[in-house]
Parts: sequence; C-alpha cells; structure tokens
Amino acid sequence: MTVRLAALAAASFLALAAPVAHARTAQVSLAHACVEGSGDAEAAAHLLAQRLTERGLTGQGGCRLTIRLDATSGLGEGYRIRREGHGFMVSASQRRGYVYAAGWLLSHLHGAMLDWNEPVDEHPALAVRGDQIGIRAKNNSFDAWTPAMLARHVDDLALMGANRIQLVGPVSDDAGASPLAPVPAMDAILATAREAKALGLEVALYQPLLRDYAKPGADAAELATFTDLIDRFPALDAVYFPGGDPGNTHPDILFPLLAKLAVPLRARFPKAELLVSTQGFDEAGFLAFVAQIRKRPSWLSAVFVGPQTRGSIARHRELIDPYYPLELYPTPRTPCTRNCRSSAGRQCSR
Repeated sequence: MTVRLAALAAASFLALAAPVAHARTAQVSLAHACVEGSGDAEAAAHLLAQRLTERGLTGQGGCRLTIRLDATSGLGEGYRIRREGHGFMVSASQRRGYVYAAGWLLSHLHGAMLDWNEPVDEHPALAVRGDQIGIRAKNNSFDAWTPAMLARHVDDLALMGANRIQLVGPVSDDAGASPLAPVPAMDAILATAREAKALGLEVALYQPLLRDYAKPGADAAELATFTDLIDRFPALDAVYFPGGDPGNTHPDILFPLLAKLAVPLRARFPKAELLVSTQGFDEAGFLAFVAQIRKRPSWLSAVFVGPQTRGSIARHRELIDPYYPLELYPTPRTPCTRNCRSSAGRQCSR
C-alpha cells in the first residue's frame, strides 16, 4: 500500500535530504571560476556558468579554478561534490543531478566565497518535487510572463531541487486568453515544457475535463482534443485529470472516458502516469468513485486528493489506498507512514 503526500508550497517540497556529517568547514573563492561539462552535464554546466557570470565570478582574467562535471553511476538523482586540486569535481548519474549540484554551489555562495563542507553527498528526500504553472488569466501572474521569464522560473525550480513541472492545460475554467499574454498560452506552455525537458525534469499536465460526456459525441471530441494536445508536447511524464475543480463528471462516466484517453497517452508516452482525483464529488459520487477504483483499471497510476474533496484523509486511506497510491495535496496534514512518493509539486518523505 502506498500513500503519496502532496504540497504546493515551493520551499517545502524542494527540500533535499539532510547532508551527511561534514569533517570540516572552510571558505573557497569562486572568483574567475570556469565550468566544464558535456553530454548530460552540459545543460547544468551552462546554467551554473550563467549564474556565476551574473554574480561577476566568471569572465576576464582566466580560470583560477575549474568546476568539472563528470558522470558516475549509481547516484540516481543524487550528486557528489569533491575538491579536485584548486577546483571542484561534481559527479552525478542523471542530467538533473548535475543541476541540483549547481544549485547546492549557488545556495552556499556568499559574495564570491563558497561555504565548503567536505564531502558533499546529497540525495533527494522526496520522490517527486515540483510546482504547478498555470499560464492563464486566473493566475494573474504567469499569463504576463514571456517564454524567457518562464524558462528562468523553471531553471530556478530545478536549481532548488524540483524534478517535475506541472502545466495547466490550455482549456480550463478560465478565459480563453489573457489580455496580458505576450504570446499565445499554448506557445508559452510548450516553451516551458521544452525548458523542463532540457534540464532533465519531468513534464506533467493538469488537464480538466469540461464537456458534458453524457451527450453523444462528447467522448470522441475529447479524445480528439487530447490526442492533438499531447502530440504537441516534447515530453509528458504524467497527466492529472481532476474529477472536479474544475469538472463535473460522474465516476461511472468519467472512468470509461479516462480509459479511452489513456490509449493515445501511452501510445505517445508509454511510461506516462495517469492520475485522477476525488475532487468535487458528493457522498454518492465518492462511493461511485471507490467502486470504480475497486475494479483496478490497468491504465490508472494513482489517485490524488485536492481542494473540494469531502472525505477525510483517513477515509481515503481506508477505501482507496489498498488499491492505488494515494496522493494528498496541496498540504499534508498527517505523517507519511508508508512507502510514500509525490507527483507534480507534491511533497512526501520516503
């Protein structure tokens, strides 16, 4: 049985595991630092060099020390940082692991001086760490951002330890377009997804289902819309379908629809997760949802619990957890006592 605790508070869900005990503490100047990295380390090397340049720590005067990013095996999402002569060696096994190491270096800088604790050997404490980005008028923020600003935001989240970026789909309970938008919402969504993919982060989609699916042809129309949408994404690692907030589809209609939508999703992205929420249901609707869960549909990856959910967490655990991982968001109020993970901006301790 699995419970996935969730949180959308950026500072909390990006936390990494507590560092190992350090033998000594010193300060090292990163003035005139050079960064080297290729292959999976190239994106992180470029990002770290860019941020050091912004701080005036690279440029003219030649390399006084080198930060070298090199590959190793067996670290998962973790990383190691060691002194190498007058410079540093960063080791990681995944593209985003190098980005996390870059974030460690930047977060321990005070001016030009790095607070160096040797050795650094870190691994994420949370299975999935991220944030939801809604490029729509209702957010009154992201809709006014340029693709470059959104890319910068993704970079910042990655440096803090995020590994999944969830994007609200272009059709939701909102205006079709924002008067503040510098580019069409779909262009901004796809640009943000490309930036996340370039850093090795997972891309997730929050996709409301807003048609009246009791009407003939509604399922086919939704299937066509969804297939066209996911075909435009450069990567997709998870899709979240809210039962409500927004949406108002009875589980007996919702679950057969999701089974249809799972077909093009897995054809395009075979490893993508598909999640559905208990949001918006009254007692009868919730019990109908549980009845569908007990059928153990093979296309379903997990159930998430968000705002407008009537049942308690304890009741969700009792009725749903035996069948599927349970994700609780936005904020966990109970301890994670089982094998926990999270998705798309959610928090959990493993």
